[in-house]
Amino acid sequence: MRFDVNISKAAKVIGWATITLVILVVMVVVLGRLTNSYTVYNEQSGSMRPSIAPGDAVVMAPIPASELKPGMVIASIPPAPYPHEVVLHEVATEHNGIVTTRGTANKVNDPWHIKLAPTVWHEVLVIPYGGYISSMIGDNPFALMLLIAIIVLAFGAFYIRRELTITKNKEAEHYVPARQYIPEH
Repeated sequence: MRFDVNISKAAKVIGWATITLVILVVMVVVLGRLTNSYTVYNEQSGSMRPSIAPGDAVVMAPIPASELKPGMVIASIPPAPYPHEVVLHEVATEHNGIVTTRGTANKVNDPWHIKLAPTVWHEVLVIPYGGYISSMIGDNPFALMLLIAIIVLAFGAFYIRRELTITKNKEAEHYVPARQYIPEH
């Protein structure tokens, strides 16, 4: 049986880039939860398009409320009677510690006003499609272990494939047929 590996350079780069992205998202989620120095928000609505799309992971870090400026994206919870869930919108206006927010895709400001705490969570990084991975991990240690096992197996498969290719090439260089048929004249 002939083992022929012919993978283009572009396919290798895409493979390694995908694995690197998965590792980056896992590290960001895990380290953020362990250190409590940042958190990851999974965007679920389209209100922040085009800068943040549904399924993106948004890394949020705390800053003093005094450093907040219009246009910065913050995580907040609207007051009653609005749904009591985290909303990721940009600051439209700020006056005496009270902000009005707005989704980038929305034409009007949100109908609520938010009184700022001394510290506010703001956007520092958007990882496209990373919210799907972050949602899968959630608070489930089994899911995290499964994802790490998949990454390790993928690295192992790439390494074994590389070693087999190198071994095959070395054997081909030193191949000498045991017997050659030389016709007699």
